[in-house]
Amino acid sequence: MGGASTIGKHVRHALEHYVALADALMRPGLPVRYDDYKLKAKLEPVALQPKKALDVIGQIVGLLEDAAELSGPEERAEMFGNRIRVVMLTASRHVSMESTMKRELHFVFHHAVHHDSAMRTIASQLGLKSKENFGVAPGTIYFRKLKTRIKAQFRAKRSKELFAKTKKSVKWNYSMYSILS
Repeated sequence: MGGASTIGKHVRHALEHYVALADALMRPGLPVRYDDYKLKAKLEPVALQPKKALDVIGQIVGLLEDAAELSGPEERAEMFGNRIRVVMLTASRHVSMESTMKRELHFVFHHAVHHDSAMRTIASQLGLKSKENFGVAPGTIYFRKLKTRIKAQFRAKRSKELFAKTKKSVKWNYSMYSILS
């Protein structure tokens, strides 16, 4: 299914990564293969049928919720902190590397945000609106909020400084100062 980029194709691709990771989570010892073309073929209907995409999303959310409800931090640490193998396809060969489930979950989340951004662009070109921070990386959201907070603090401080300077400059004229006070 080549050709133009669509929202459905971006959804499918992001879900491919979650499903590859979920497979490794469900079957310890199985390496994570993000470039598995069998998985891509299996999820192809997701690109065209939103209902199928919602079903896959529901399965992934259920799996993650089940994992989060494990009886204790040791079990969660064992599941998400254990070493796993990740196999990636390069231009010439497969490369195998060690990682953790926690690290890979972080990766697939950010990979999905990257594709959310592309979906937001496509939706905008179609005249559709997206939620304010859809497709925006959490770090970007954090720094935008921080920048807004710093600007507000600077304005407040600058405003106080200007008021103090104004107050000093009118002290020479008691009648004017009385009017301004």
